[in-house]
Amino acid sequence: NINELQPVAEKKPEEKRVRVRYDYESATNTELDLRGMRAEDAEIMTDKFIQDAVLAGLEQVQIIHGKGTGALRKVVHELLEKHPHVKNKSLGNWNQGGTGVTIVQLK
Repeated sequence: NINELQPVAEKKPEEKRVRVRYDYESATNTELDLRGMRAEDAEIMTDKFIQDAVLAGLEQVQIIHGKGTGALRKVVHELLEKHPHVKNKSLGNWNQGGTGVTIVQLK
């Protein structure tokens, strides 16, 4: 019966959180894989990765963003263009992953 219906309390959608652990001892890793991440999370991870790579004394790193729609590549490249520790950036060669990888030279 329609008179017996009661409103249901509105549920808020759960916010999806990405939990990331980054160990400084593994900062000698020269590759960061961002495939499948959201743009905001990828931007944070990229900045942290670059900073740790510089502290570890690395001269070059690779950032794997995948090909897909190009959204991650765009976010990564925008960050790298203004990052104070980046000397140069370029897309990978065909045998490095092509347009799905960015090679970063550090200062």
